[in-house]
Amino acid sequence: CSFKFQYDYRKLIEPVDELRREMHYDAIVGGSDQMWAPVFFEKINAPTITYAASTDWLEASKNQHLLQLMEEKKPLIKGVSIREKAGVEWLKNLNYNAGNVFHALDPVFHWDAEDYLALTSKRKILKRPTLLCYFVNIRSKEEFSLEYWKDVVRKLDIDLKIIGIQGLQKYLPLSMQIVPSPRDFLRYYRDAKYIVTNSFHGTVFALTMSKPFVCLNQRELPGASQNVRCNELLDWLNLKSHYLPYDASEAEVANTLNVPIDYITVHQAIARRRAESKAWLEQALSSCAAVD
Repeated sequence: CSFKFQYDYRKLIEPVDELRREMHYDAIVGGSDQMWAPVFFEKINAPTITYAASTDWLEASKNQHLLQLMEEKKPLIKGVSIREKAGVEWLKNLNYNAGNVFHALDPVFHWDAEDYLALTSKRKILKRPTLLCYFVNIRSKEEFSLEYWKDVVRKLDIDLKIIGIQGLQKYLPLSMQIVPSPRDFLRYYRDAKYIVTNSFHGTVFALTMSKPFVCLNQRELPGASQNVRCNELLDWLNLKSHYLPYDASEAEVANTLNVPIDYITVHQAIARRRAESKAWLEQALSSCAAVD
């Protein structure tokens, strides 16, 4: 469904190796959940900024190959920003650019709802009040109960739509799942009355669109911490009451969705961090451009 979107925005998503071969650059800026990994550090050969980068910090701390590469490439890392406090503390404990490790706002927050919705159609995609569910990393049918969510919407007296990707499609009847393009993903979020998600960025978009929401934590993979970013985000915004365990009851989910959220205060806090993060990134780029 996203081929048209990819075609339109191809310049933004070209493989980074092609860009490195064909273009002169003063700096490489990168950021993703996979940034702090050997495959990234092996390819660094120019002044580099990692912006709001993230990883599984527990696994990274055990990866001797990664730690060795990080030490070798220190001179080329001109700016380090991390989305999670846990990652900031980890890097500082390694004495890794300790003077320039910045706790950054997630890049998705750099646009407001109006910026995102300008990319898509104004035509409504949901005609009735609807609960939109967006779950990732569903690894077994025990982690998802369709009857559970049908019970939630019965309590709320609304419709149900479920985005069936990243594992959930295996356990969801075809007639029940939607697989939206990026543009339609934004329309579903815009039109939904409520959002329930276990995704960090699913939560970010709920906040951006000022939606009543619940964030469910994920069942942890062995040895991994999948929930750190959601916990930190909602703690920062004083919305921990909207962060529920994966086995919360139907009534608890339904009741939490109807707890009012002071979105004026939320967006003011995001705007302050956005300005700080933008200023850090501009300074980091300036330091790279000054390198001969």
